[in-house]
Amino acid sequence: MKTAKSGIKIFLVISMLLFMVKSAFAMDISGNFLIGLQFRYENGDYPGFKEQNNFISYFSSNLTFSNMSDKLFYYLLDLNIKGDLVAQDKSADLGIEQCYLQFSVFDFSYIYCGLKNRDMGTAHYFSVGDRLNPNHINGISQSGGTPGLVEYFHILSGSTAYGLLAYFRDAQSYDDINLAAYLDYSKGNFSWEMYHFLEQLKNQFLFTSLAYQCGNSLFYLDAVWQRNPEQYSIIAQTGNTDNDFKRKNEKNMLATTLGISYTSKGKNLLLEYTHRQEGYNMEEQQTYLDYLQAYDGIGLNYYSLYNFARNYLVASVAWDMASLPDLNFEVAGILSFQPGDKDYSSMQYLGKVTYQIEQNCALSLNVSHISGGKCGEFTNLAPNKSTVGVALNYHF
Repeated sequence: MKTAKSGIKIFLVISMLLFMVKSAFAMDISGNFLIGLQFRYENGDYPGFKEQNNFISYFSSNLTFSNMSDKLFYYLLDLNIKGDLVAQDKSADLGIEQCYLQFSVFDFSYIYCGLKNRDMGTAHYFSVGDRLNPNHINGISQSGGTPGLVEYFHILSGSTAYGLLAYFRDAQSYDDINLAAYLDYSKGNFSWEMYHFLEQLKNQFLFTSLAYQCGNSLFYLDAVWQRNPEQYSIIAQTGNTDNDFKRKNEKNMLATTLGISYTSKGKNLLLEYTHRQEGYNMEEQQTYLDYLQAYDGIGLNYYSLYNFARNYLVASVAWDMASLPDLNFEVAGILSFQPGDKDYSSMQYLGKVTYQIEQNCALSLNVSHISGGKCGEFTNLAPNKSTVGVALNYHF
């Protein structure tokens, strides 16, 4: 509790200092504060570390400071803090989510420099090619914050733009630098973007995203080609992951996401399917689960959610009630499966009810549950079998 309070104090001091200079620099300030409670029922088949406390209370907050000058000079600073409200042995995490500058160099040409979030593609659940967001990279689970980047962006016309960028994730030398070039086209109901990545100056990725709006329906395709796979396979059984795990030998792997989203009169229906050629087949999935059980969870860092099996399917529904306009409901089911054997399939159910207390304040109830076969992904690799939580979120 003391460490959480000290983190909050530091966060508030920084916030107050920035508020004090707001008038001098005509700064725009926005943010949010969230507190939540969650009860977790642990998954007995999970091979990793099991939390001793099934009940947690947490908080998180963001403060964003930005300014746009008359000469199109723009800066943004996004601070965040998160932590546990009760645990005395856990410190609050204070960090910088984004911090970058934007300035114009020529007509319709801009430079971005700093820590900057940058989303790619259209997919809602399965982002197969988002190389710039560390939460979506295949292979070993990623940790750390927003990657730093330097980006050149040029608008060719009202429908076409292109850009060049260099981005960094804990670069130790010049050959850890990642480069990319992209083209963005949008006209009428059709949009298309394409990226060519050269990571560590040698690993190639090609990503494309197509989307077409037809009436109330949005059809989309995200696809990524990579010369070398990022998925690891088990080649030995010694308990030393450095010796036992090795990148797959296959070349020219493709991952695709197909989706359709339909929106009408306060309702949204979404269906999304992902196939990953480098994902585990049934034999590889069984070998990995057996390895985790044999060595008490060693090797879990090679697992990444939704980047494990070859096939994923999600269906979700969200709707507002005309009689209760302040209530919103969302239900989703995510299936991880291997065709032909239900023992290797598993489901993740998600539900959310949001009540809009006022324009800037909302209360939400969140539930999740997993089920499936004895060798399924979620039934073995999800730390919690069920969760129930409430959260209060205030925006300003």
